[in-house]
Amino acid sequence: MAHELSHTLDYHRGGLWGILDILNQLRLYPSLVRYERRTDLQAVFRGYGPGLIAYRHWIYRVIPASDVAAKRQTYFTPEEIQVLLGILAEAEALGLRSRLETYWLADPPLSLAELKQDWHNFRLQSGTL
Repeated sequence: MAHELSHTLDYHRGGLWGILDILNQLRLYPSLVRYERRTDLQAVFRGYGPGLIAYRHWIYRVIPASDVAAKRQTYFTPEEIQVLLGILAEAEALGLRSRLETYWLADPPLSLAELKQDWHNFRLQSGTL
């Protein structure tokens, strides 16, 4: 639900032109993945990570097995969300959470490896590594 409400917030903020821009971007698959992962990030940043993990476990069980791989590529997986939650806790302790959120909303990571590498690079740039 938090994921879907994040879509609503995007539509609300963007007005008609924002909605048309989003719809135009969704025509390209890589943009769809970035957009959906960005939407997942918004839900996780608002504290809904555990609920999103539970939902993904449930949805993987009830959709056809042939659709699971596409879902795992398009949206954050439970494993990725768990790592994301750990990184956010670490970023909070370092006083970097707000900056990290802005960084990832601008360019969401598309895989677990990219998530970890982005955090490493972000810490290097921030002088905390």
